[in-house]
Amino acid sequence: MSPRKHVRSAPQGSLVLDNEGLSRAATDRAMYVRLYAAHADCRRVVTSAAILAEALRGSQRDAAVHRVLKGIVVEPVSRALGERAGRLIGAARLGSGQAVDAILVATALAEDGPVVIATSDPGDLKALVGDESRISVVAADGL
Repeated sequence: MSPRKHVRSAPQGSLVLDNEGLSRAATDRAMYVRLYAAHADCRRVVTSAAILAEALRGSQRDAAVHRVLKGIVVEPVSRALGERAGRLIGAARLGSGQAVDAILVATALAEDGPVVIATSDPGDLKALVGDESRISVVAADGL
């Protein structure tokens, strides 16, 4: 019997992590297992480089976050993405205090297929997502 080759199919959507989702994956085994399952289901697991400013503090705790980061895609913040985030803030009538959340939503909007955003702040993120039906916002602790 010949060994089977594992062939990964194209990504079936994305799981986008905010600071809480990333931090939970670093400290909570159940969340880490969910990320592993997302990979097994051929989903991209993504965060924004802006989230790193919220998640990393230059302490020993960062080691666990860096372990999680090895398995996910960290998308850069470009001018176009920043401009889109600004438009999202304006459309949602929020303030600049939601800039990182808006950057995360703009990152999610750039993903192909269905997207799930795991967050600690579903209210503001849902406002930023607006009526975009392919994006779901869920509490990170309820994922």
